[in-house]
Amino acid sequence: MSVLVLVVDDEPDVEALFRQQFRRDLRAQRFVMDFANSAAEALARIAECQRREGHYEQALATLKKAQALSTDSDEILFNESLTYDALGRYPESTQILNGLVTRSAKPDNHYNDGEKNNRSIFLDRLANVEREQNHTEAAVNAYKQLVALGGEYAERGYQGEVDAYRDAKEYEKATIVAREAAKALPGNKSMQLMLAGQLADTGHAEEGLALAEALEKSAHRLRPLPAQNL
Repeated sequence: MSVLVLVVDDEPDVEALFRQQFRRDLRAQRFVMDFANSAAEALARIAECQRREGHYEQALATLKKAQALSTDSDEILFNESLTYDALGRYPESTQILNGLVTRSAKPDNHYNDGEKNNRSIFLDRLANVEREQNHTEAAVNAYKQLVALGGEYAERGYQGEVDAYRDAKEYEKATIVAREAAKALPGNKSMQLMLAGQLADTGHAEEGLALAEALEKSAHRLRPLPAQNL
């Protein structure tokens, strides 16, 4: 078991100074060093270590202390949801995650990169906890909100929807989502292959094979020609 040295200080240059001072010990892996800007953040890090070591009740108690110092910390709440999940207390985990999803929402759906990343983490975790409870439609709803973030999040959201329906053996719904994803992201090969695979698995082998062959031909046309010496 690694020894954790947790340094609590709000000065921005403290981490660099400590890492320089103890660089030989860190390289030799005599201990692990982490840093926190406040007592609440430090308690959250301690709770995370307790959770990873399987001391879930201790982790919850530590998180309660952290919440008393910082009542609006998303990090503390998220760690609490993870701990409840590990204990199998899914309703409590779901309640916290729904709160985080609601807090992170913007009416105009315009987010900066950091906000998108945080919201995607909350949504993905919420969907997983709902799937653990066999709440398929609730999980799909979370994935749909992930799709709404666009870009790589949309791909993850569509894949999550299909996987959730497949886990629930609702294959027709999975195919509908796969078609929707392929139409919404026509240039995304992963989404096209997902549809091809779904079609092949649900009795539409010819359509799935035709789509897969079309993708292969398209990829072949786009391959660069090998360089030739003149």
